[in-house]
Amino acid sequence: MRAVAVAIWTAFSATAALAQEAVFPFRADTFHVGFNAHAKAENTEREVRWVGCEKGRPMVCQYRFTSVLLATVAADDPQAGAKEVVLIYARPKHRVQAHYLYSYKIYADLVNVLSPEANEQARGEAMKTLLNSIHSAEKEEARVGRVRYTMDMKRAGVRFVARPLAE
Repeated sequence: MRAVAVAIWTAFSATAALAQEAVFPFRADTFHVGFNAHAKAENTEREVRWVGCEKGRPMVCQYRFTSVLLATVAADDPQAGAKEVVLIYARPKHRVQAHYLYSYKIYADLVNVLSPEANEQARGEAMKTLLNSIHSAEKEEARVGRVRYTMDMKRAGVRFVARPLAE
């Protein structure tokens, strides 16, 4: 399974490099394959479930990590690499602390998956910076490898965004 996921992501990485666009090395509808392969390789129980995609341009696919942590992945069209990954954390009505802690792990997993070329220290510093937004009203930004991450607190919850940077 891991070999298939790596092959899918590698194939789209080559296509994206040819186009010279800032896109991730996966399509909007294959995000779950790579994330779940990474989670399995790291022996975590965290996974993402594919909910569905809205066809057309741009193509937007929806995913669910937990009952309060949702994701959307967008691409210009169905065959193009993804241009944006957005996680939305809606405030839970029960077990608030447990949901927060679990979401922190998923944010870190996402940084590890999308910025594998960066060293562990850079990824850790980025997470510290981003998590500061939860305790303030400010939007935080961090660049890790070829990805720009932003995180900010909204009235309804937390918004975590990852966008690839052009080389």
